[in-house]
Amino acid sequence: IKCETCHTANEWKDIKFDHDKQTKYPLLGKHKKTKCTDCHKGDLYKDKLQQSCVSCHQKDDDKSHKGQEGKKCETCHVEDDWKKADKFNHNRMSTFPLLGRHALVACKKCHEGPTFKDAKSDCWSCHEKDDADVHRRRLGTECQVCHSTRSWAAWDFDHNKTNFKLDGPHKKTANKCYACHSKPMAKKVVTSTACGSCHERDDVHNGNFGDRCERCHEGNDWKTVKMGVVVPQKK
Repeated sequence: IKCETCHTANEWKDIKFDHDKQTKYPLLGKHKKTKCTDCHKGDLYKDKLQQSCVSCHQKDDDKSHKGQEGKKCETCHVEDDWKKADKFNHNRMSTFPLLGRHALVACKKCHEGPTFKDAKSDCWSCHEKDDADVHRRRLGTECQVCHSTRSWAAWDFDHNKTNFKLDGPHKKTANKCYACHSKPMAKKVVTSTACGSCHERDDVHNGNFGDRCERCHEGNDWKTVKMGVVVPQKK
């Protein structure tokens, strides 16, 4: 190595070495302000430096990700600011694409820890408080059954696609979920479809004919009795 490669005849401290053109490691972003000795701590000419980010930023990783995100820092980070992760694409590089309003949520809202491995992907883990203010677990904990990422207030559920179609007078309860779903559910919504589970007070038979009212009655009118059914007459 010749001295004139870096130094000039005018002033020994003046450096004319162009790191970008004369090496395979261009100094971008904040790397431009880095002193030579910050990276080159040994023999400047004999020691070959590692070009991986973690060779210099191991301490930064120990403080934040603790090795859980691997050693390719450049996958997420940029040279302009270590705290920025502009290169990370949540949709392509994770199993949880940010759709709808999720795309507007700040990282720390879901990732409370620096390892970014602590976030759960189920709706309930983030929206439990929203449920406590409204449903109080009466509609279970699988929010995605009704809600979408467009808006938490917007919901879309077709009860007719369940094993209990809302027909007749039942149509009036379509937007009154709690009329039938009144008890807290652990996960899925499990409610008895037996008429007696809701119409026990309407049972004039005092339970003598069981709880399957539909064997005799029609859904359109409680007072209508199916053909072939013998109705006891008052004596």
